Amino acid sequence: VIAFSGKGLFSSLIRFGTRHPVSHVGVVFHSGRLGTKDGRDYQVLVIEAITQGVTISRLSEVVRTYDGSIWWLPLGPFIREAADPLALMDALLAVQDRRYDLWQALTSPIALKTLPRPVLLARRALKRLFCSELVAVGLKAAGILPESWPARAMTPASICRLCIYSEHYWQIKGQGLEIPGFNTWFP
Repeated sequence: VIAFSGKGLFSSLIRFGTRHPVSHVGVVFHSGRLGTKDGRDYQVLVIEAITQGVTISRLSEVVRTYDGSIWWLPLGPFIREAADPLALMDALLAVQDRRYDLWQALTSPIALKTLPRPVLLARRALKRLFCSELVAVGLKAAGILPESWPARAMTPASICRLCIYSEHYWQIKGQGLEIPGFNTWFP
């Protein structure tokens, strides 16, 4: 998982709503999953739900152009051993090019505090996705999160709090910003 803390207005609204510095998340993967045959051509990519929709980009380009802080949150060894990475990637690639769910992204922190539980658990088609919902869909497909877990109820902050990561995360852009509650919440 890759986590971001942006400096723009939209990021500020998400940080304010969640009371957490992380405003966006995505999934990092190796281009070999896309059928690259020559090892020299492998690239590190990130799939994320951004305002342009669910996209795949080179991680190096995202890091170079992103205005804010970025962290890599590696999955813990027990999680990696038990997870199905191919199912995770298949699920994420299946929703590539879906539209971004701006309304859900802006209201999910509010909904978690105000809507009754049955509304949050209601299933819906994945016609539009926001960032943490996309990550949760992949984690569910990999067997990391229970199938009954409501992907649309996840926020970037709750993705970071999941107790599925290695002991440490790595800040790859920005300086000195901590991720509160990292790796402390059991699904």
